Amino acid sequence: MQRETELFFDSIVRDDRPVVDLLTADYSFVNERLAKHYNIPDVTGSAFRRVRLPEYRRGLLGQGAS
Repeated sequence: MQRETELFFDSIVRDDRPVVDLLTADYSFVNERLAKHYNIPDVTGSAFRRVRLPEYRRGLLGQGAS
């Protein structure tokens, strides 16, 4: 969960996204284990990848590390 937040924050900074995206972004980064925890289908393996999130899990407040 910590790695998800690190990758998410890095993507906001690297892509020069608005600060509001920290709370509203419709994507995050998960591996298979975290995807299962969040009930996100079709993610396999230990590598983290960007995925689209349901509305109730968006931004930093929708992440397990927050």
